[in-house]
Amino acid sequence: MMRDLLQPRITIAAIVCVTLLLITAGVAWSWSSFATFMKDAAGVTFSGVELANPNKGKGAKRCTMRVRLKADVPDKKHRVFSVSIGTSRSKTVTATVPFKAKKKGPTWVTFEHDSSGDGCWTSTIQSPATFDVKGCVGQGCTPQ
Repeated sequence: MMRDLLQPRITIAAIVCVTLLLITAGVAWSWSSFATFMKDAAGVTFSGVELANPNKGKGAKRCTMRVRLKADVPDKKHRVFSVSIGTSRSKTVTATVPFKAKKKGPTWVTFEHDSSGDGCWTSTIQSPATFDVKGCVGQGCTPQ
């Protein structure tokens, strides 16, 4: 009799545990990290770097990290930025990023970094540790 009463509770507890495990596993594969840095380049003030991998371990995209640079732009001119970000796990992201703001003021400069040819290191959490940026104004210019 007592065993019959406990059976539904055990089943419900098992379902809850499995559901929580699946939710936690999904969160473990997606991550983001933000750090504050103050740098100026080509008239733009950068105030932070966000690294993120929202891809939850899905195929080749799991090796792709989204990089967002928090910026304050003075105008809508074309610019090109040369970016170097060192991570807390001694990895480096470098990119040349063409950019044109839609409006002046706060915005995000966004690009992706694919590490599939370098051990897929972007699938594990990375925190921005260093940030350097150079820039130039004009479409097709070369940052110095």
